[in-house]
Amino acid sequence: YGTAPAERRRAKLYNPRAGWSHASDISDWAGLGSVNQYYVNVRPDLISYAYLLKPRTDAEGAGKGKAIIYHNGMASTFVAARDWLEPLLEEGWTVLAFDQLGYGENSREIDCDKQADGKPAPEGAGCIANLHNDLALVDNPVALHVEPVLAGIDLLREQGFEQIDGLGFSAGAATMTFAAAVDTRLRRTVAAAGILPPYLREGQDELFGIAKELADNGPVSFLDLFILAGAGEGRAYLQLFNRYDRCCY
Repeated sequence: YGTAPAERRRAKLYNPRAGWSHASDISDWAGLGSVNQYYVNVRPDLISYAYLLKPRTDAEGAGKGKAIIYHNGMASTFVAARDWLEPLLEEGWTVLAFDQLGYGENSREIDCDKQADGKPAPEGAGCIANLHNDLALVDNPVALHVEPVLAGIDLLREQGFEQIDGLGFSAGAATMTFAAAVDTRLRRTVAAAGILPPYLREGQDELFGIAKELADNGPVSFLDLFILAGAGEGRAYLQLFNRYDRCCY
C-alpha cells in the first residue's frame, strides 16, 4: 500500500471561483439540503474531488448521524447514481460522493515514477501515466485511489459521524473494498458490480486498473480482502452481482 496514516492528505473545503461541474446537476435532487465541494491533494500532481451532500433538516432520520461514502466507477460521474442517492438523502443520510479518478474534475494523468522496466523515470523524461491504464508506471498505485476515501472518512469523523458506511459501484466497488480492508472505521460496505475474484473471470472480464495491480503485486488475495473488509465487531461486507450484466459481472 505504501503510505503511513500520518502521511494522509486532509480533505479541504473547496471554494470554487468558477462553476462546479456537478452543482447544477444535483440542485433539484429530492431530500438535498446543502452541498459542499472538497478536494484531496493526494500528491502534487493528483487531486480528487468529493461532494458532501447533506439532507434537508426535515428529512426523515435527519440529524441521527447517518453517513455513507459513495464511490462511482468508470464511464460516468456520481450524478448517474441519482436513483440510489436520492432515497438516502430523503431518509436523512449524509452522502460523501466520489468520482473515479479521471472523471469529473479529478486528475486523469500524473507524472510517471518509473519506466516500463521498473527503473526510475529520469527527471524531465516527459512520461505521463494514465490513472487507469498506466498504473504500473507509478508508485503505490492502489494508495492513490484509496487515500481520498480515507481522507473522506477523516472528514466525516471530524463532522461528528461515528458510524460510516460505504457503497462502491463498478471500479468504485474495488476502491471501497480496499478502503474497508485497511480502515475499520468503515462499518458496513457494499460492493456493487465491481470486484470479481480473478479465478472466476473469463472472456472479456480481464483485470485492469487497481484490481490488476493488487492481483499482480499485492501481498494478499481478493478473498483475503473481502474478509478484511467485513472483519471486526459490528462490521459487514456485501457484494452484489447482476447475472446478465454486459459489463461488470
